[in-house]
Amino acid sequence: MSNHSPAPWHALRAPHGVIDIFDKNEHDLVTIFGDDAEKKANARLMAAAPELLEALQALRLAREQDKYRSWEKGVPEFAKAEALADAAIAKAAGD
Repeated sequence: MSNHSPAPWHALRAPHGVIDIFDKNEHDLVTIFGDDAEKKANARLMAAAPELLEALQALRLAREQDKYRSWEKGVPEFAKAEALADAAIAKAAGD
């Protein structure tokens, strides 16, 4: 288990080109100054970090539990892990 702030995190744009990242308890985790495309993309990626970690952990666990490549047959753990990964990727990419 990680010691990071609890998920989910979200990015919120403030006036004057400031982007703040908050955790689920509304604690301000990071403040990014500047409103260019790269900084916005970085903010999305930071906000998606807990979900990305959870998705990767779920995929790893599913792989460890799958000794006989049953994922090719649609094991539920893989479907859940894939859904988590897809959601985290979409959040990080801003989709």
